[in-house]
Amino acid sequence: MEPGIATVAALIVGGYLLGSIPAAYLIGRAAGANVYEVGTRNPGTANTFREVGRAAGVAVFVADALKGALPVVAGRLLDAPVPVLAAGAAAAVLGQWLPVFMRFRGGAGLATAIGSGVALTPLLAVIAGAAGLVSVVVLRRTVESAVAGYAVLIMAAFLLDADWQAVAAGFALVVAVGVRALIVERPWRSTDDSEA
Repeated sequence: MEPGIATVAALIVGGYLLGSIPAAYLIGRAAGANVYEVGTRNPGTANTFREVGRAAGVAVFVADALKGALPVVAGRLLDAPVPVLAAGAAAAVLGQWLPVFMRFRGGAGLATAIGSGVALTPLLAVIAGAAGLVSVVVLRRTVESAVAGYAVLIMAAFLLDADWQAVAAGFALVVAVGVRALIVERPWRSTDDSEA
């Protein structure tokens, strides 16, 4: 049975509010730091890991990943189709980017997108994640390892006859995070340009 409009709206609004929970800020504060005032001032996993500590960084990653996974899990329990699951996941990522509880100053959203992807395609995520992890250990380069992980994900999706809607939704979320990071951080600009 298709979910009603109220159910879809609840998943989207709930996803956004869940994504808006400032995990990095709360965990950082509990450890005696304000992630908005240290390092890159980004309320995410990497800044917390570097400036607050490894345990805090891992806790933020898990919390932010859960924010992406929970709307998908809730949608599956309600027997919602993949587009609705993807909408709830996208809303969680949007909440991480623009959290209503923190005056719309949020993080990059990668951990939240990863959590959504894992919930959308659990087996493929485990396979691709393992490939990416091995690649990181061997190559010690994150970009190449991410490419390797996604290449394995695509091959595994073919071999396992995966739900391509779910694969595409998870991939689209990660691509959206990457595109936003390029637009917001503008790494191609020189230091002199960024200070102008």
